[in-house]
Parts: sequence; C-alpha cells; structure tokens
Amino acid sequence: MSLLQRSLVSSMALFSLLSIVPLAAPAQAIGGSQLKATAATAEAIPWVQAKSDRKAEADRLVQQAIKQSDEQNYGGALQTLQLAILIYQEIGDREGEIEALGNLGDVYGALQSFPKAIESYQKIVTIAHSIAKPELEVKGLIVLGQTYSDLENRSRAVETLETAVTLAQKINDRDWQARALDALADAYFAQQDYAKALELYPQLLTIARKQKDLKLETTTLVAIGAAYYNQQQPAKAVEFYQQAIALAKTAKDQDLEIKATHYLSDAYWQLGDYPKSIEILQQAATERFHHNPEVAALFLVEAGQHHEYLGDKTKATEAYKQALAIVQKAGIAKGEAYIQELIDSIDGTPTKFENQPDYTAL
Repeated sequence: MSLLQRSLVSSMALFSLLSIVPLAAPAQAIGGSQLKATAATAEAIPWVQAKSDRKAEADRLVQQAIKQSDEQNYGGALQTLQLAILIYQEIGDREGEIEALGNLGDVYGALQSFPKAIESYQKIVTIAHSIAKPELEVKGLIVLGQTYSDLENRSRAVETLETAVTLAQKINDRDWQARALDALADAYFAQQDYAKALELYPQLLTIARKQKDLKLETTTLVAIGAAYYNQQQPAKAVEFYQQAIALAKTAKDQDLEIKATHYLSDAYWQLGDYPKSIEILQQAATERFHHNPEVAALFLVEAGQHHEYLGDKTKATEAYKQALAIVQKAGIAKGEAYIQELIDSIDGTPTKFENQPDYTAL
C-alpha cells in the first residue's frame, strides 16, 4: 500500500469515528466522545499497520511465484500465487489480486491448462471493470483473447480482442490501443485472414510513428510483409521488408534486422529472383552479420541449399564449407555436424544423421 493509500485509510477511519460526535453537544459530552474516539483510533493503528504488512507479504509471494515459474516449478508457483490471492482478497487489494491472477493465468497457460488460464483472465476483466480500471480491463481482455486464439477459438478471440480495441480507443490510451490492435491483427493472421490483418496494421503503424516507437514500427512492417508474402504478393512483401531492414538499422535492433533480412531473401525467392535471394543471404553472412557466427553460418547454409536446389553443387559446396569454417572457429558442435552432413551428401558420402539437428538462429 502506498503512503497516500495508508493516509487515506487512517483519515477515513478517524473521520468515521469523529462523525459520531454531536456538533452542539455539551462540553462534558464532547470530552467523553473525544476520549472514546482517541481510544478507538489507537486500536485502529495496529490494524492499518498489519494490513500494510500483509500487502508486503502478498507482493513478496508474487515475486517468489514469478521466480518459481521462471525455474519451471509451476506447481510451487500455483500454490504461492493462490496464497497471495487470498491475502489480497482479505485486505481488499483488488489491483494486487489482478496482478496475481495474471501471473496465475500465465502459469496455467505454461501447463497447457487453458480452461484454468481463461478462468483467471476472465476474473481480471470482471474485477477491473468493477473497480473502474479500464486499462487493466483492456490488459485482461488482450491476454484472454490471445488465449482463445491459441486454442483456435477464432470467433471468441476476435470478439474479445475487438472489445479490447474499442475500450482502449474509448479511454484514448495509445499504448493499449497499439497492444490491442497488434493482438487482434495477430489473431487474424493466425486464422490466415491476411486481408483483415492488413486492414489493422496501418492503424498500428500510425500509432507507432506518433509515439516514435521504432521497435513497434519495425515489427509491424515485418508483419505487413509477411501478410503479403502469405497472400502470394512477393513484390509487396519485398517493399515492406526493405523498409523494416532500414528502420531496424536505424534503431540498432539486430534481431529484427536479421529476421527481416531472412524474410526478404524468401520474398525474392518467391518472386523468382533466385540470384537476388542468394545474394542477400551471402552478403548478410559475410558483411552485415559476420561477427555473429550462428547467423552467418545459418545464412550461408541456406544460400548453399538454394544453390543445391538450382543444381549448382559446386557453389553449394563452397557455401557449406564457408559455413563449416565459421562454426568450427566458434566451437558450435551441432552446427558443425549438420553442415558436414550436407557436404557429405553432395559428395555422395553416406551420412550418419537421419534428422536435422536443432540448429537455428532465427
């Protein structure tokens, strides 16, 4: 409980006690009432302190549960959060209860217990609405909608997320508008309704640019490119991936730059411009991401696979050997084994591996 909240609790308790004193009472009566009020106030002080202590304990339990969840001790996290929720309920801390319920829903989600997760998120929406906290209600609606989407309950996902967008717009909160729009667009994307997703992404871009949020703008540009790619419109995909790469460079966001570069190569491949697709991969590996061995090797491997698909085994082998040298120098054992298998398969040497190792940087 904040200092202001503690002050309000104490003031309200004192006000309710003093309100029993008659305004025009005789001096003797007033004195007696004041003594009673003072005694009652003194009794209330330990209760206020105890309430503050219990809130601190509940807050500590939530942090403990987060740590347990990070360590994949989900059973322990559930017990800890349920205890925290009981304390929040007993002291009437609805916002604390909402936070704990959010974490509880996340743990149930990690356990694939989606009905329980949905139940937790629905409680968040109900409580937030009852205490007139629309931003928390939007947050609850978003995670609820995302859970419905994960369960492929498409109609409920869209309905819930549209409600979140409407509420966020009503309270004119751009941050929550962006989050709700992003979640709704993702839901349409997951349903392969790319046209609907493309209707929402421009709104998201507008908010991102007004807020000067380069990361949101870049991820949205990548998402637009992906939607066009999945609609078999590679030329449009190329346009947006190129914008995303330029912006990622400006923001110095290498993770997004890597993803956009990979997708740009795919778009050129879909466009039928195979040399350009390969050039992007090789240039990225040898120039832009040469300091990142996993990414450089991955791009060279993909370039080699493209050469192999086109029937140029010499260039494929050259690309694979470049990748092999990189992972050997970096000591990436799984990558080395997999790339050697690719080289051996071109040479006609029997391979030892039936399945591709789990070796990816994207």
